Amino acid sequence: MRALIEVPVMVRLARTVPADRWAELRPLAEATVRAASSGCRVTYAECDRAFHGAVLSLAGNEELVRIAEDLHRRAQWPLVRGRGQGSWWPTRISTRRCWTR
Repeated sequence: MRALIEVPVMVRLARTVPADRWAELRPLAEATVRAASSGCRVTYAECDRAFHGAVLSLAGNEELVRIAEDLHRRAQWPLVRGRGQGSWWPTRISTRRCWTR
């Protein structure tokens, strides 16, 4: 499902977004790599979703970001119940944790 939603958007973004906007995402990408190297799955999941959300936000469509975020969360944590069902998982991406590492 994510590929059906994200790939066409990524292709369009790759063709239209200036290089300096992509460079702004480097800290999130680096934080994701650090989180993966640390072995902390929660931090990795948060940083990975923050990075993907930031990339998709370049399209300027908040609904797209929200839907992709929900699908991404479900793919990473398939046993966690979704919103409105007593989920303990945050409903929005917290980029603060990833930017400050």
